[in-house]
Amino acid sequence: MSFSSTGHKTVNTRPVCKNIISVLSVLDELVSVFPNTTLYTVLGNHDPYPANQMPYDTDNTAYYKGILEKSNWDSVLGVNESRHFHNGGYYSATISEKLRLIGLNTNLYYDQDRLTKDLPDPAQQIDFLDKQLQEARKHNNMVYIIAHVPPGVFELGSGLTWFYPKYNKQYLEKLEEFADIISLQLYGHEHTDSFRVQFDAEGKPISMMLLAPAVTPWKSTLPGVGANNPSIRLTTGKMGWPRTMCSTGDDWQKEYDTSDVYALDELRPAKLHELARAFTDRSNKLFQHYLQYNSVLWAGNTECNETCHLHHLCAITQLRL
Repeated sequence: MSFSSTGHKTVNTRPVCKNIISVLSVLDELVSVFPNTTLYTVLGNHDPYPANQMPYDTDNTAYYKGILEKSNWDSVLGVNESRHFHNGGYYSATISEKLRLIGLNTNLYYDQDRLTKDLPDPAQQIDFLDKQLQEARKHNNMVYIIAHVPPGVFELGSGLTWFYPKYNKQYLEKLEEFADIISLQLYGHEHTDSFRVQFDAEGKPISMMLLAPAVTPWKSTLPGVGANNPSIRLTTGKMGWPRTMCSTGDDWQKEYDTSDVYALDELRPAKLHELARAFTDRSNKLFQHYLQYNSVLWAGNTECNETCHLHHLCAITQLRL
């Protein structure tokens, strides 16, 4: 679950205690609706105060301890996960004997965070990620990575990026180094429904990222971005096929199944690369489906000229800045 659970418009005037209360209320609701379910949470860029200013000092972890203790995140994260979370809002958890999950605080790399702009490794998170991936490889584990802010470029913004360029480079290099054991990456932040394919130096697709739409209905103030309807993504089945649920009124219904709409028989980087290649034809029905789902069926976002088309293609396949 990628949070940013506080109100986007008023967050800059809210004291940190109210942000923590908002995080607590969202967690309580999730626990109530999904009892006896393991929850893995990550922080969003609106969860700190002021917004986007994520603390980075591992010797001064009051903010992260506050989230754990006052928002009850320590009730869903284990003792070991909580110990790492104190250092910078990140952790690692064992899902099964052969699968581990790494929850990251990529808000530390967000280019709106003035606190982390010139640091070599904010909260020593890259070092943590490296050690966890080394350990996973040693034990023949596969890895899921979950985080809020994704690397690369926003498909609806003209050249709009999220990470500072230095951190974007460091992060992608680490993902490439361990691409053989990273089976899936999940992100949020953009409020849109999209995906990314990462390539190695020879142009081979090596990793994939799924960007989940948001529960929050949102009309962006960014030029040309438009709005999105609320949505949640459910990952089900042996292959982990994403199913997206949406709401355009008072009720929730199935929006689409990834395997059906995009005619995918496997969920892996090479298959998503094939899908991206199909998108090069702007009239292709697969790309037209993607446009509809990108904003969760919001009617105002279905027109896409040549420039818009290129923005989508570049965002999906060109993560390096």
